[in-house]
Amino acid sequence: MNHPQTTLKNAKVVKKIGKWTIEVFDDRNGKSCAVSNGWNVYYPIIYPHNKKVAWDNPYPVPKSIHNFFDKNKEKLFNICSK
Repeated sequence: MNHPQTTLKNAKVVKKIGKWTIEVFDDRNGKSCAVSNGWNVYYPIIYPHNKKVAWDNPYPVPKSIHNFFDKNKEKLFNICSK
């Protein structure tokens, strides 16, 4: 069952931090991650060769989300890319 705050109909919430959710969803290439505040959605990119995280628009995403991705990038890469 989806979390009521998910923004995509096939998304599953990985973590909730304040009003933000980190979601995993199926796309045409497998799985991807999204971060949402219930209104806006941002897509982190975790590069496979060095596990560095980049964002499509990093400025509105709070530092707590950036920190969570930095600390858990290996685990999130495994969840978001299978």
